[in-house]
Amino acid sequence: MTEDEGTHRWQRIPRVETADPTAERRGAIASIARRPRDPEARRRMRALAADQGAWEQLALMLADEVRGASKRPEVAAAFFEELADVYENLDQLLETIGALEALVELEPDHLEHRDRLAKLYWRAGAWQKAAAAFERVAELARDDRARAALRAAGKLYRDNGRLEQAARTYNAIVERKPADLDAGRALDEILSQLGLWRDVAWVRGELA
Repeated sequence: MTEDEGTHRWQRIPRVETADPTAERRGAIASIARRPRDPEARRRMRALAADQGAWEQLALMLADEVRGASKRPEVAAAFFEELADVYENLDQLLETIGALEALVELEPDHLEHRDRLAKLYWRAGAWQKAAAAFERVAELARDDRARAALRAAGKLYRDNGRLEQAARTYNAIVERKPADLDAGRALDEILSQLGLWRDVAWVRGELA
């Protein structure tokens, strides 16, 4: 998302006053159901909710809509993504995670959804789920995000005493990029703690 897109994501839009704000929201949701990949339809729904101050009401309506969209996965995915955004806007962390978990089930190879879910697990203190999610991100990513995700997983494993898993993830970083000195030093320290001296010698050779 560009900075300009982020700026306008929650921007209010002019609207004509009507006697039934609920009907307006339902109309906006229906537009997304018809065009689930239309970013303008989504923006208008968010802007309408911001203008009405109706985030909680929108969350209830979207939650109801996803139950009725089970046979239309593309529409359900759009509603779950919007529902996650609304919950996050309401600072409802567990509900945000629940919506994203459902979204990931529908779109399991979507890198951004996976990465966002991993970070939310971390925020919630669910470190084991976060570590596993970061490793899945590393499997999907084809750029520096893969190493960043492995580093996050490795830190979680190391901080929570899972040294074997930490060594495995840091080793994956070094194999991808031997010049990553931070990962190499972390791997050296963990292998030393584990007493795996032959592996320590290999790491030091890679870093030399």
